[in-house]
Amino acid sequence: MTMKKWTRVLCWLAAGCVATVAVAQEWTVYTPPERDFRVVFPQPPTRTTDADGATVFRAAGDDMEYFVYRRDPTRQPLGNTGADIRRRLAGDADDDPVVQRIGEEDDDPATALHVFRRGGKISVHRIVAAPGRYYELVVRAPRGQLGDARRAARDFYGTFQAQDAGVAAGAAPGLAPDVLCKERTNVFSRVYCEYRACFQPGYENHPYCSTLIRR
Repeated sequence: MTMKKWTRVLCWLAAGCVATVAVAQEWTVYTPPERDFRVVFPQPPTRTTDADGATVFRAAGDDMEYFVYRRDPTRQPLGNTGADIRRRLAGDADDDPVVQRIGEEDDDPATALHVFRRGGKISVHRIVAAPGRYYELVVRAPRGQLGDARRAARDFYGTFQAQDAGVAAGAAPGLAPDVLCKERTNVFSRVYCEYRACFQPGYENHPYCSTLIRR
């Protein structure tokens, strides 16, 4: 076999492996025992308790980490969101005490993303408030993947629903989720897009969503 043909075969195998890894994710529509929220994780999450008392739910997928922190406002008051997050990260940064905010979308506080750089990582944060508690949703990615991290965060946050916190209104049912998201070239991103669409009001009984979300 010529070198050119071997190159084609290797490229084909590499592409197949990437697609297989993305499809093989153990997508989990996760609801904790307290049933105070649900969200889609790319893998079944771990659950731990931080030293500050926050309950942490974490899963990894596609070179990124996804977190839900359940926080108690009586122990961790929420004031200026960006400053509070920055303070927490500075306190956690053993290798790099300097936390630099590299972006913040504050035109819509309800959907604001707070983006920070610490060492070799990018972290994208959003706060969701609910009666007696609040959640800090985080996507962490390698430093050079800011654009990918923002897109992943939007999709991850779009699947989060907190009891009594309200859910942002979505588009009225129209295109099937698999059609709506077919332009996503990354398989991982496309599946997240489909979950996000299925979580919108009116899609609960859509046939595609019934097979995607195992209740």
